[in-house]
Amino acid sequence: MAGRVGLAPIPRKEVAMKIPTHAMPTTFSGVDPGLLVVRFKAGSDLDVGDVVYLSDVDEVDKSTTAGDYATIVGIVVGGDATYGNIVQADEDIGTLAAKSGEWVIVACWGVAKTFADDTIAVVGPVAAGTTTAGHAKPLDSSEYPLGIAMDIAASAGDLIRVFVNPSLTPTA
Repeated sequence: MAGRVGLAPIPRKEVAMKIPTHAMPTTFSGVDPGLLVVRFKAGSDLDVGDVVYLSDVDEVDKSTTAGDYATIVGIVVGGDATYGNIVQADEDIGTLAAKSGEWVIVACWGVAKTFADDTIAVVGPVAAGTTTAGHAKPLDSSEYPLGIAMDIAASAGDLIRVFVNPSLTPTA
């Protein structure tokens, strides 16, 4: 074994990592296989599809205040209420993911679904909505980007796919 000359091999049982079952999703049906997810505590009741920001240490929340999204994280894709599963079927978006204080799973990179807060052009950059907390809207100057809309939203409330790629740098 290169680089370990003279050293005994490390027994597998010492390097195996035990992951609590509530820490990782257990199913990935209908989910982007490249989705990067992180587990946080919910700062309030959060739904699947909510756009969230880091509101405290290891905690995310949603808001209608654009300034809160200076620490934008991504889109909720599951949580304790989904039994730790990532859910992205159209009928799952808008259903409870986690109650305040419970664990929530957030897509930080990849394709996830949310609701539009306004009309959105396809392949248009989006930010967190300021009319309905947790929804996405077209990116304005000085806002923090969430990602790129992959679907057209003819009106507020339309379900859209977003390529989540948050930036901590405002557009202006």
